[in-house]
Amino acid sequence: MPAATRAILANGLVDWETAGELFDIPRSPHVQNVYQRDPFLFTVVLAISSRYLPSRPELHITAMYFAKHAAAIAFIDGMKSIEMAQAYLLMSVYGLPARRWEEDRSWSYGGLASRFPSTAPLSERHERERLNRARTWLNCFDVDRSSSTQWGPTGIHEDEVIRGAKAWHRGSKYNHSYDVHLVAYTELLKIVSRFHECIHTPSGSSPDFRPITETIEAEIRGWHDSVKWSYENESDRNDPANFVRLEGVPVFENYMRLVMYSFGFEDAWKRHGLEPGDMFFAKCLQSAMAVVRHLSEVYAPSGFLNAFLLKMLRPEFATLLDKESRK
Repeated sequence: MPAATRAILANGLVDWETAGELFDIPRSPHVQNVYQRDPFLFTVVLAISSRYLPSRPELHITAMYFAKHAAAIAFIDGMKSIEMAQAYLLMSVYGLPARRWEEDRSWSYGGLASRFPSTAPLSERHERERLNRARTWLNCFDVDRSSSTQWGPTGIHEDEVIRGAKAWHRGSKYNHSYDVHLVAYTELLKIVSRFHECIHTPSGSSPDFRPITETIEAEIRGWHDSVKWSYENESDRNDPANFVRLEGVPVFENYMRLVMYSFGFEDAWKRHGLEPGDMFFAKCLQSAMAVVRHLSEVYAPSGFLNAFLLKMLRPEFATLLDKESRK
């Protein structure tokens, strides 16, 4: 591994004591092990965790630049490993915010991550390593589909691992309780992907959104019931991290509903306008408000969510909103 990926220690930005403190934030005790296996992943974990180190508020931005430099060097070097994929995944989700969309590189990190688990062999000798690779690949799929939900085509097609995700978390004694949440998110994104496949027809003609949306809505309700049972029976509810994931379910579920219903909303609005009681308008409003009300104090509402709520306040939609909803 190039020396540049070890620069965060070599330059004295952090020492081993601080590194151990930073690794305690994501509850990972394996500082030396991660460093030996992949200094790039080590650097990324330090950089992201530094955001939550109150004793050194200036550290995060500088550390993230070290992480971005290490990401570029790792790509140029051409090496491939599961740890590199994990580092790129973390960069895609927890990178520094960009001022403009064209400056945002999170999508490119997700694309780089997906190159590694798919091209490396799946024949590890140890079961833990096989689970580690499958877990990373499912995360790659989730990042890819989360991005493509709004911005464009998918880069990862469903394979045996992704299609079998629903039962994967029960397949080994080494599976972690967090795998329940990973699989739940994967299954939700697979459902939303089927919606996109249905509405983007090869002929380019406008689909009938109502029956397609109602069919996928039924699948989401079935997913909700399945996830509720899994969380109650297969997840450790006393683990704070599991509790946070559980609280996030209504956010993911209703956000995906908003994205799905927004297509029918846009189509109806452009085609013939909207009448009071329109299903797509009502469902968009209901889904957006559910996200805001459920976790407004925990997660900052996304740009898409804010923009959609503001759109609903336009004068042309005044007859569709009652006073209570407008408030």
